[in-house]
Amino acid sequence: MTQLLQKIFLCVLLIQTAMSAFGHEKIIFHLPKWKVIAEEKNETQQEVVYAPKKPVSSEIKDRVFIKTLIGKTDIGAQQWMEKLRGDREVECNFFSVIEIPVKGFDPAPASGQVLYCGEEKASGKGVISMQRVTQGKENLYVIERRWTTYPFDNPENAFVVREEIMPWIRNMTHAFLCGTEEIPCKKRKNK
Repeated sequence: MTQLLQKIFLCVLLIQTAMSAFGHEKIIFHLPKWKVIAEEKNETQQEVVYAPKKPVSSEIKDRVFIKTLIGKTDIGAQQWMEKLRGDREVECNFFSVIEIPVKGFDPAPASGQVLYCGEEKASGKGVISMQRVTQGKENLYVIERRWTTYPFDNPENAFVVREEIMPWIRNMTHAFLCGTEEIPCKKRKNK
């Protein structure tokens, strides 16, 4: 009887160890010149919204959204990106996409894109959004920077030009997933 209890105890201990090893997964993305303006969490997702400490102009609304889709493992990063693209295309009068490379420090599958919505049908505003989607073992992580202002009819006439987007593409490449067996958070030094 004691051998059976020892085996049960060992199994429970192994399960708890495995769960704790993967129970702290998170995406790391540094925004030193930004401030948190909203946070929301429920059983399916967590979202933190940032605004620049110093706004670019009064005409441009600039936000960064970091969203964790809790337990969302049934869809990959590329599939989620295609879903985002499809949803936005329906909402826009003019629409254009640029896929961007975002593979960074971690081995987690990730996908990136820049979406140009020349004019949202609902608001009449022009929106440029850049997304990085990372598939973790526990959750799906979405980082989005969104600029909103006047409408435009092609990416060359947009209010945010390619030169302004390039540093953000590099910044999104430096985001990484930690808290997995491959990359523990405490051993990873931020760059």
